[in-house]
Amino acid sequence: MPDLINFNLLRLLVRSYYDIQKLRIAYDLRLQDLDRRKILFKQDAEQHYGVSYNHLETAEKELNKSVKNILAGHPVAEYCQSIRGIGPTLTGAFMAEVGSDREAQVRIPPRWAKVYAVEHSEEKWITHPLRMKKPKKRRSPESEDDEQQPAEDEDPAGERLPYHDLIFKLFEHDELTILNERKGIACFPKVTRLWAYAGLGVIPDPENPGACKAPKRQKGKRHNWNPFLKTLAFKCSDSWIKTGGKFRGIYDSEKAAQLARVPAVPKWLADKRARRKAAKIFYSMAWEVWRRSEGLDVPPFYAVTKLGHEALHPEDFVE
Repeated sequence: MPDLINFNLLRLLVRSYYDIQKLRIAYDLRLQDLDRRKILFKQDAEQHYGVSYNHLETAEKELNKSVKNILAGHPVAEYCQSIRGIGPTLTGAFMAEVGSDREAQVRIPPRWAKVYAVEHSEEKWITHPLRMKKPKKRRSPESEDDEQQPAEDEDPAGERLPYHDLIFKLFEHDELTILNERKGIACFPKVTRLWAYAGLGVIPDPENPGACKAPKRQKGKRHNWNPFLKTLAFKCSDSWIKTGGKFRGIYDSEKAAQLARVPAVPKWLADKRARRKAAKIFYSMAWEVWRRSEGLDVPPFYAVTKLGHEALHPEDFVE
């Protein structure tokens, strides 16, 4: 069992790193734009922006150093960084998001179990209440003396509360019983669960019956996947395209296969599909190394046992 890592702290450091990096790049682009348009020459602009820019650059380096120190000696971190194009920051971002995840099996009071008989099961693993976001307040009609009060299982608008919101409220009022808990890589007994959590899975396409599509965020609807992990997948693919290596080979071969399909696939779509495939393989290899390092079961991949694909092993990608 590897030394424990405070994944919540790691998650804070990594996300702060990317926030500061984004701001630093915006500063740099602003300086370049001012110089290009001859509004304020760069050497003069640096007098105004230099202090802030230097502080951001220093903070970025310190955060990256802290992430590297936290990951030191962890077998998953060592494996990820043995792959060309993957450094401490990308490794820390992946491990922070997966390692900080928590799930629980819960029991709700009998009066609620009857109302939510379809959604609730004590054997079902759900997001731990500590990881749930606080439900948004909904607008309620102005109360009148003769207006009927909403029932306990309804929101102010008279509609039944979503199951997620109910669990959160019961937990807040100490009416929820936590039966079992698990965290980190234990929350992903199959690699497909990790892909789905990272937004790399597929969902049925309502516009094309029998077809599937990649999940996307929709306004007003709660998503059940991690947008940061999905963005990270494309950051990794960017790195492989620039640095080369074995994952660049996977990207190139998949893109060529997509472009050779009939009917023809647009270049932008072929690029996205190739990036997704490379990222999914990387996530699956890291998932296997992580599960084995913690003594957890590693079931065979569906693509190998059912679809006859070639079996891949983590050591195949070490360079």
